[in-house]
Amino acid sequence: MEKSESPGEVDMNTTWSPARFIRTFVIRRLILILILSCLASIRISASEEFKLPPVPQEKSTTEQQPSASEPTVSNAAQSDISALTQAVREQMRALEGLRQQNEELARTNQDLVRRIRALEARTGASAQPASDAGVGKTSVTPNGPVAPSPDGVFTDVNPQVASPPMTNGDAAAGANDSPLADVVIESLPVQPGFALPELTIPPFGGSISESSVSAMPVDVPLHEQAASPLFQPLPKSDLGPSSNAASSAPGDFLFGRYDNGFVLVAPRDPKKTPFAAKLNIVTQERYTGFTRQVENWQPRNLREPIEVSNRSTFDVNRAYIGFSGFAIDPRLRYSMIVATTSAVNITYLLGTIGFQFDKAFGLYGGFNKVPGSREWLESFKNTLGVDRSMATTFFRPSMSPGVWITGEPLQDFHYYGMISNAINSLDQFGDRRSTQMAYAGSLWWEPLGAFGPGFADTEFHESPVVRLGGSGLFTRQDREPLLGSLLENPENTVLRLSNGIPIFLPGALAPGVSLLATDDRMLAMDAGLKYRGFSLSGEYYFRWLDNFRTDKPLPGLNRVYDSGGYLQTSFALIPKRVELYAKTSLVAGPFGSGNEYGGGMNWYVRDSRNWRISTEAMQVNRSPAYNVLTPYRIGQSGTIVMLQMVTDF
Repeated sequence: MEKSESPGEVDMNTTWSPARFIRTFVIRRLILILILSCLASIRISASEEFKLPPVPQEKSTTEQQPSASEPTVSNAAQSDISALTQAVREQMRALEGLRQQNEELARTNQDLVRRIRALEARTGASAQPASDAGVGKTSVTPNGPVAPSPDGVFTDVNPQVASPPMTNGDAAAGANDSPLADVVIESLPVQPGFALPELTIPPFGGSISESSVSAMPVDVPLHEQAASPLFQPLPKSDLGPSSNAASSAPGDFLFGRYDNGFVLVAPRDPKKTPFAAKLNIVTQERYTGFTRQVENWQPRNLREPIEVSNRSTFDVNRAYIGFSGFAIDPRLRYSMIVATTSAVNITYLLGTIGFQFDKAFGLYGGFNKVPGSREWLESFKNTLGVDRSMATTFFRPSMSPGVWITGEPLQDFHYYGMISNAINSLDQFGDRRSTQMAYAGSLWWEPLGAFGPGFADTEFHESPVVRLGGSGLFTRQDREPLLGSLLENPENTVLRLSNGIPIFLPGALAPGVSLLATDDRMLAMDAGLKYRGFSLSGEYYFRWLDNFRTDKPLPGLNRVYDSGGYLQTSFALIPKRVELYAKTSLVAGPFGSGNEYGGGMNWYVRDSRNWRISTEAMQVNRSPAYNVLTPYRIGQSGTIVMLQMVTDF
């Protein structure tokens, strides 16, 4: 038997390990056996020392025979020796079982260390920094029970601390007596659907450093865990940075977060890996009911009256999937929208890309809104009521391919200027009919601080905020195709007279005369106020159509001037939750006029703009506006009732 430590030489403060426990157990058992053997020998010797000499034969038989009830000293000693022998045999069997377990553990450890070395060879080139999330770091011993923790990471029921490295003397003692070094290894979370890798423990009698295995913090959210590779080399110290962090490509990105949209991918360091993408899904579902007060509308210079019909319809009025982010450089930004509507059952695509040099200046290009109206530039998600006003629908431009600049050169002072093919996307095929461009822009100033999106004070500003702005445009407009407008983009609008008739319709300006081209100038001024759930906003439009080119002389008409605007207000009954609003708008010009007034209620279901339910009732008189996505139709007079839900996530 090899030399063992005595019990007095065992340091009870030494770090506990299975190997040390086994060694101590065996030593104590052997010492106990030796002590018991010594005691047995002493007892036997004592019995033999005090044993009486043989007694000579006497005639009395009672004196020659001992009593049957008194056992001899020799029989007692033999019984003790037999018991001690049995105990020694049991201890030897226990020692043999422990030795077999140690041999099995040694074989398992040797197999596992081969696997971890092979795994290091495969994953060493693609390892990521220790700060990335993916798997939990757990201290595991071969005989320690393992159980899932509440956060889904497997951890030891009784976590152990790694044993100190072996000395030369320990190594010479043999594999069965070597300390079993505990190793920090990776254990995967339960939730992610990764294939569980083969994890390793160092060979029995050997050790492996932390720098040769992977580790990740266990307190990282699952969406970040999913973004990281399964393994990565640790630095020599858990507190220091990884030496190969710069070469860690897979761990440079985050996946599966939500930040006002689904973050598909986002970089940890935008300068190192400048790629990001976010997804938004927006829907606008609406019921529209219209009860007419007239059966037809007879506009000036039009021979046939226009029929006015009742309406009752459900529509997915607007729905789109939007992608946005940056690529190659954090300042190179892009967006793409795939939109559709059940109103005409078509799908159309909008896309932009540009470079934001700094806060003051950005240069962009693509298919986007032409500036010209504040209410038009605001998203349909943030209108005060169900949709934009009748006046805005009449005066506003639409969308077109072009280039634009935007920025905030001064604190809370913004601008947006655009050069586009036209004020809408009509006739935007490869060969344009004209080389004329449209020039449009918008300025706005928020002197008391950020005004925020939309017109309602959903954010419940504790101090007043004001927005003052203006927009304008100029274009030389050629004759527009009237039939294909809705087939290209349902947001398109056409130039109309104040009676609702398209200006390029033959006979619209005068009987028998067709307009071929005109200059279009428009100016709009707007203002808005928000304070503690109260809002007041308005905008007024001025438009001049002149420099006509017609197929025949146009008698007595050189210019058409139209004007109009809207005014709207709201008040929060329950801050950030329920608000009432009222609005009105009008359009006036030489060919007629129209107006509307009414109101409704907005319910912000989750105290935010992301989920809003609105109900509205409007009285419309002689509508000059028309757009398939709005409730307005040419010449209608009557009552409009709408119920709408908008979701934005």
